[in-house]
Amino acid sequence: MFSLGGLRKLKQAAAAEELSIVQVAPIPRLGDSLDADKVFAGDRSKDIAEWMSIAVERLPYLKSLDMDGCKLGRTVNIMKNFSPYLGQLRSLTELSLQSNAIDANACSELALGMQHTTFLSKLRLRNNHIDGDGVRELHVALTKLCSLRYLNMADNVLGDDGAEMLAMSIVDGMGRTSLCDLDLSNNGITAAGEQTLADASGDLQLEDGMFFDIAL
Repeated sequence: MFSLGGLRKLKQAAAAEELSIVQVAPIPRLGDSLDADKVFAGDRSKDIAEWMSIAVERLPYLKSLDMDGCKLGRTVNIMKNFSPYLGQLRSLTELSLQSNAIDANACSELALGMQHTTFLSKLRLRNNHIDGDGVRELHVALTKLCSLRYLNMADNVLGDDGAEMLAMSIVDGMGRTSLCDLDLSNNGITAAGEQTLADASGDLQLEDGMFFDIAL
């Protein structure tokens, strides 16, 4: 796992060496992972945008991006600054945005970037605030993920509405023949929502199954 570190550390290194941030940023091998390391100081919106600009410029063929715990959904502006850079990383196969306070408003911005990350095989959106409206905002982007194998949306607030929207995404192309691991546990999905998803995924070979925490 390659770690770029936080923007604050890069700025300190740049000041010490009298180099630009881009010059200080190390260059990993193509295909390595990039971990945000959960270190951002000051204006997170500005810092994340600058940090992502480094990733896009230096690592255009990045395969794996981990932005867990960066609070991207705290305000719409943070996601609005992040999403365009995400859209430029078109070789991504793994994206992790767990624990980012992503809600429906943030999903509308995230979808703009995800529409271009069509090679994703693993997507982690666990522990956010995504509900049915959030999945509705992501629907078009999700349907373009035809090679998706793993989707983790556990610990959100999908409910049956979100389950129905995900079922539509599956029918319309998400993981069309590849989806084999779907975790939707702890989402308040009832037996009816589970059945809707089961019907939609009937043609898929879910090797690891669908995981639900059925609401009583």
